[in-house]
Amino acid sequence: MTRRPPAKSARSAKVDALAIAIDTAIDAADRPTLEALDKRCAAMLKASTEEEARLWYYRSNVQAALQDITDAHSWKWRQPHRERQILYLRRAKATAGFAALGPEVRAQILTNLANTLNSLGRSIEALQLYDQALDQIPHFAVALGNRGIARAELARQLYDAGNAIVLMQAAAVDIGRAIAPDAFWDNDYPGAIDLYQRWLDWLTAVIAQNQPRAIDLDGFSLGRTKTEKRFRHWALENQLFLSPLSVLGPHAIAAADPFGLPPHRGSFDEPPHFIAWYNQMKQEFAAARLMLFESIDGNDRHYADRDLLLVDTLDFHAFGLKVEKQRIAFRMAYGLLDKIAGFLNGYFKLGDDPNRLSLRTVWPTKGQVRKEFADRPNLPLRGLYWLSLDLLAAEPADIDAIAPDAAELNQLRNALEHRCVVLREVDTTLPTGIVETRTMQEFRQSTYRMMSLARAALFYLSLAVGREEQKRDEEDTDDKIILSRSLGTYRGVVGYGEFG
Repeated sequence: MTRRPPAKSARSAKVDALAIAIDTAIDAADRPTLEALDKRCAAMLKASTEEEARLWYYRSNVQAALQDITDAHSWKWRQPHRERQILYLRRAKATAGFAALGPEVRAQILTNLANTLNSLGRSIEALQLYDQALDQIPHFAVALGNRGIARAELARQLYDAGNAIVLMQAAAVDIGRAIAPDAFWDNDYPGAIDLYQRWLDWLTAVIAQNQPRAIDLDGFSLGRTKTEKRFRHWALENQLFLSPLSVLGPHAIAAADPFGLPPHRGSFDEPPHFIAWYNQMKQEFAAARLMLFESIDGNDRHYADRDLLLVDTLDFHAFGLKVEKQRIAFRMAYGLLDKIAGFLNGYFKLGDDPNRLSLRTVWPTKGQVRKEFADRPNLPLRGLYWLSLDLLAAEPADIDAIAPDAAELNQLRNALEHRCVVLREVDTTLPTGIVETRTMQEFRQSTYRMMSLARAALFYLSLAVGREEQKRDEEDTDDKIILSRSLGTYRGVVGYGEFG
């Protein structure tokens, strides 16, 4: 855990003293003092927004320390201190004052958040945060080393050996840079260099054994037309392709969606329904992604918007097919999360009513995580569970949420489905009565957020199935067949499809 940043002259004496007191209490593992200091931070946040980013950061460190005192390596599904740590780090990152922090502090906040999410099975999102931390300080040792380990761990979970070895090569480069003489260490981390060296030795041996050929990550086509190339550049920059290699950056090799379900067991008379289910979710994600792109690409008015008579209500409203495509993208992305819950219901034979499932409700029964999940040593499955906590809140003050925007995403989805939400070009104070409004910028940010969550969830679902199948292979000796994508690859054309 990275902790108190170097003192700055502009920081108030009170916040300075609080930072020192928190560090002292952490070193002493003093629970009562840490709890009291957390309350002091909360009171200061309530009184003023000055130093807001730092105070949320300090509160996250308090919660991390309380978790370490309580159960440092907990496998429990609910961990209140860990949940508060994630929420407070995200709040620090989301404040207006985050940009004013020095690069070292920003890198610390992003690295701490990445470390925590990765430990909970949310590796796809953690790797994005490590990238952001390294944007602040490119030779930040802890971010480099931990990103390398996260890439290596992801590679070990993949069923595609080709993708796995490319990730391992990148992981080895990261870890080598972390222990290089010019790496920047913000603190003392006993045992870190030895840990990184062990990972590097293992990766070096695996890579040497496989002898992979050199690959130009950008030596792949991005399409034939200017529009297709713009689309693929945009999707790469926003990490919206379903390719594990997208964690290496916006390289052309990742401008595709090859990721799917791993081979899994089934009876001889069982149809490939899980493959069909995952296929459909991938297709819906790809459609939502294209709609989002088309909603922001260019300024041309669609012919379907011509001769559509709408009354000008003088409130800077935004109408048009482009706007509707963005709304549809949000709704489709959110809907995918509920369909993932349906997949879990079928795959794990939970027996829940499929008409009343959501990713927020599939986990608990009577206030506890259901027994079908509770004891499974399946980290990606836990990643899905922890991702669901990003959507848990019904109100902004909901203590179960671990994302500042959880209530907004939940309320926005309900409003889009059941009420009237009108988007505006600019924010105004004009009354709207029973109509709810968002600015186009706000809604676009929410749509990108939902697309990222849906994409990560599709990754975690496949990885969770892979881990479960590995466990079943170890325990089960029956004669079930292995279902895989060797059934053939679907290539759709206008009006019908073909397999090849």
